[in-house]
Amino acid sequence: MIGVLHLKEMSFQIEQFFQFLHQLNLYFKKQNRQINNNFSLKISLDKTQEIDENVQEVQDDTKVKNLQNQKQELEKKISDDEEFIQQQRQKLEELQQEYEITITEKISYASNEVETWIKKYSNLEKNYNDSQQKIQNLKKQLAQVEAADKAIQDQKRMETKQEVRKSSKMY
Repeated sequence: MIGVLHLKEMSFQIEQFFQFLHQLNLYFKKQNRQINNNFSLKISLDKTQEIDENVQEVQDDTKVKNLQNQKQELEKKISDDEEFIQQQRQKLEELQQEYEITITEKISYASNEVETWIKKYSNLEKNYNDSQQKIQNLKKQLAQVEAADKAIQDQKRMETKQEVRKSSKMY
């Protein structure tokens, strides 16, 4: 569970970084447009203005070259970062698949365990019911034996009483 949370956090950070790079790219495009607009100034016929514009143009060319170099560096960094993001996404997908397999295996194992315990419980319940039935049968048999024993004892008492009466009448 901790691995999944770490991967989600990492994915979120990667997405934020990607958004930052996108914003940076938009900023440099805007700067590039502004520089291009500066070049579109009309050159006046006045010599002083021409020199100023030439100086400005040289400065702007230097800025453009610097910005283009920065842009190329950033584009390379963006490309590298996109490749890194893709690799991280692939790793994330692989980990998710591994977790899904592990979870599926554990669910299958737990399901089998539950099924086994249900069968064991069912067998115990059946054995308990069978034992209860045997106990009831034994109680009935015991009651019958006790009743028969009592009847025999009662009969013997009666016979003994009758013999005692017969023998007392004889004397």
